[in-house]
Amino acid sequence: MEKQVVKTPVGMLAVTLEEGRLVGVELAGRGKVVGGKGGAVVTKQLVEYFGGRRRKFELSPSVTEIIKRAKGTEFEKRVWREIAKIPYGETISYKELAGRVGKPKDYRAVANACGKNPVPIVVPCHRVVGSNGSLGGYSGGGVKNKRWLLAHEGIDFGN
Repeated sequence: MEKQVVKTPVGMLAVTLEEGRLVGVELAGRGKVVGGKGGAVVTKQLVEYFGGRRRKFELSPSVTEIIKRAKGTEFEKRVWREIAKIPYGETISYKELAGRVGKPKDYRAVANACGKNPVPIVVPCHRVVGSNGSLGGYSGGGVKNKRWLLAHEGIDFGN
C-alpha cells in the first residue's frame, strides 16, 4: 500500500493506492504516509482540480473501475457510480439520487452510502445535498469543507 499526501485548501489529503490503483482519498493524519510515485497522476489531478484547472478526473483505471474494485456493497457502488455522473458545478438531492438508483424512498441509505465513499472529490459526493436546501453531512472533513468545495465549483450555499 502506498500513500501520497497533497496539500489542498480543505486540508492535507492522503491518496491511497494498492498495486498502483487508487483505493482511497481522505484527510491526512490517519495513519502513516508511505512514499512512492504511483500516486503522482492522482495528486497532480487533485492539484489541478483545486487550482481551478480540472473539472473531471481522468484516471487509469477509470473511476468506474475504481468503484467496481472498491470495498462496499452493491448498493453503495451503485450510488457511487451515480454520484460520479454529477457534473462539475451541479448538485442533486439525496432524494433525487435515491430515485436514480431505483430506491426512491431510501434517501437515508443513499446518504449513508455517500458517507462511505472511499474516494471523495474524485467521486464527488460533496455535490449531493438535502432537498430542503441544507448541505447535509460530508465525510471529507465536514460541512465546512463541503461548502468550500461547492463554492469552488460556483455553487453558493452561504457561509
